[in-house]
Amino acid sequence: MALGLAFWDRNDFSHALEAFQRAVKLGPSSPEAHNWLGVATMQKGDVLGAIAEFRKAISLNAKYARAYTNLGSAMAKNGDLAGAIGIFQRALALEPNNAAAHVNLGVALREKGDAKAALVHLRLAIKLEPDSVNAQYLLGQTLQQSGDLGGAIETFENLLRIDPEFREGYYALGVALKQQAASQRKPRQPSASQADELYKRGQQVAARGEMKEAQQLLAEALSKDNSHAGAQNLLGFLFGQQGDLTSALIHLERAVALQPDFAEAHYNFGVALWYAGSKVRSVSEVREAVRLDPAAGASYAFLGTALRETGEREEARRNLQRAIALLPSFSRYG
Repeated sequence: MALGLAFWDRNDFSHALEAFQRAVKLGPSSPEAHNWLGVATMQKGDVLGAIAEFRKAISLNAKYARAYTNLGSAMAKNGDLAGAIGIFQRALALEPNNAAAHVNLGVALREKGDAKAALVHLRLAIKLEPDSVNAQYLLGQTLQQSGDLGGAIETFENLLRIDPEFREGYYALGVALKQQAASQRKPRQPSASQADELYKRGQQVAARGEMKEAQQLLAEALSKDNSHAGAQNLLGFLFGQQGDLTSALIHLERAVALQPDFAEAHYNFGVALWYAGSKVRSVSEVREAVRLDPAAGASYAFLGTALRETGEREEARRNLQRAIALLPSFSRYG
């Protein structure tokens, strides 16, 4: 047994399997030897062989909770979810604080469509092992699937606090943030006003880098309709790009006043305020931008960097994590 465990700890699974096979031959009445042989057999891909070994371990010790947990996992992998759920419940009856059994039961219940019961067991697993990245990840997935995007986001962020290198966590967080943003987004009715047409032309010209002509078109749009928030925002942004912060702030402040739920305008206004020296108000505006658009990676990146500079490191960390989740190329987190 000891030799097999030593091989297992070194990830030398083939030699571990051979050692556990010898252990069973030498001690056929050892439930531990049969359990570990089942684990190694499962790792090799022989699910039915693993099930036989776990059942043998249980026949030798009917109170062997770990063998029940492993048997349930093998049965679930073999497609017998109902049977697996019963086995996991038996493991927990023997050992209520078995975090692995709670996790596995939660996953099996989720696969059976009982997300509510699954969440109970996944939360219990985390209560028992708060730093379990696997349990946090599975809880976040289950919350996401059940529609609790806020809870999923909080869980994925906690996971990344525990293990900032867990790449799947960033992907899952990014997906949840985008889903949350989509659920909050309000459809806007198209308009064919003269101001709209001039604004669209201004956007196209600005995208080609022809800033002077774009500014002329946007100014003309505002002469037709001074309450056009999009034109105010883009014109303010262009002034900011040219270093004219005074003009930028006038137009961007007007944009957010006209359309308080305009996330991009809040972001642009916040950036302009930062470079104009109004850092406290800048942070407030960019916070509003990310509240309005939870999928805006650039807003999280700017906010995280700004907060780190102002010494608010914990909030900075959370925002930079979200930036990485939404913008995989962003690498300034640290």
